[in-house]
Amino acid sequence: MNKQPAAVFALVLSAIVIAPCAVFGWDDAVHMNDDAALYIDDGQDFVELDSEGIDAGSPGLEPLAEGLEPLEIEPAFFEPDDLGGIDSRAKVMGGSTGPLVGTNYIRIYISGDHVNAGSNTDYIHMRFGQRSGNDDGSSAYQIKLWGHWDGADNTFPRSWTLTWDLTSVRDYLESMPQDNWDHISLRTPSGDGMLIHRVVVVHSGWEILDWTVNRWLDAPDETTLGCAAMITERKLQHVGHSDHAAIHAGALEIGKTNGYKYGTGNLWCSEFASWALWKEGWPTPAGNIGTDNMKAWFAARGRLYTRAQVRNKTYVPKQGDYLSINNGGHSCLFLDWLDPTGTITDGTRFRTLDGNWSQTVRIVERTVAEIDRVGKAQ
Repeated sequence: MNKQPAAVFALVLSAIVIAPCAVFGWDDAVHMNDDAALYIDDGQDFVELDSEGIDAGSPGLEPLAEGLEPLEIEPAFFEPDDLGGIDSRAKVMGGSTGPLVGTNYIRIYISGDHVNAGSNTDYIHMRFGQRSGNDDGSSAYQIKLWGHWDGADNTFPRSWTLTWDLTSVRDYLESMPQDNWDHISLRTPSGDGMLIHRVVVVHSGWEILDWTVNRWLDAPDETTLGCAAMITERKLQHVGHSDHAAIHAGALEIGKTNGYKYGTGNLWCSEFASWALWKEGWPTPAGNIGTDNMKAWFAARGRLYTRAQVRNKTYVPKQGDYLSINNGGHSCLFLDWLDPTGTITDGTRFRTLDGNWSQTVRIVERTVAEIDRVGKAQ
């Protein structure tokens, strides 16, 4: 169980540059890297977990053993390419992958309610997706989460909170199907189990899991703590458990960055909005589209309104409506009002569900001043 301590890398909250989508007619091209080499991960150790004691007597940050060590992958994937390789891999793999942006981490709170709540195991597995892998897990999409390094061994101390920076293994996570983030599970290979109090996962700056578990993760049966249902629950909480089909479908994509899933992947805000509206039954434009295509579709059906008409309440946007904002530079879906709508001004606030806002599916707070046009989807 002994491992040499490695350097600690602090979790960095990555700055996100907000870049609205261009209107229809972009010239951006995605180029394949035909010379991309196949590789098998060499088991290189990555960043360490960042741990902190939550007991008054617990020590502070200390050097820890190497963490987030991916298992060997079968079959091999295309080697990551810092100069556009993410787009290339997504093309090759059928549009299933996507880049990591912003902060990405998993945080586990170990209970203090039982004398044996902690564990002396070296590591546990974090598994992505439903593929079980070989007996040794070598073909599963999973990584090792190494425990706290106490100077001699890795452990998961009772009453401690442990955080692992997932961005440190971005090449590995960007090679797997991005929908695997919907099916995260924790497994232990050890008979020395632990009592997990709470688990938090953040994907591309968005919290996709916050689960108060209070459950044992134990072996010899290698108990699996499956998080899929609670990931769905947390994402739907972000939209108030909306029963609107477009909002419901879009909410399940929160944190994802894979534009190819919704269309061509070319500055994909409008493609995401249209993809979600199809879930509601609206045959909005598809393919390589932009805001002009979406506005033309609603205008042809007498369903397009201006910001002035929103302000005078000729039409008040409702959940699931299409929005063109920033002078037609970006598409999104209306989620809900944050301010009363008795009188609507340019400063009246609301929330939207966006694709490709900071490269991510996310919820954004806006004001009426940003509205260009509203497409009625009711």
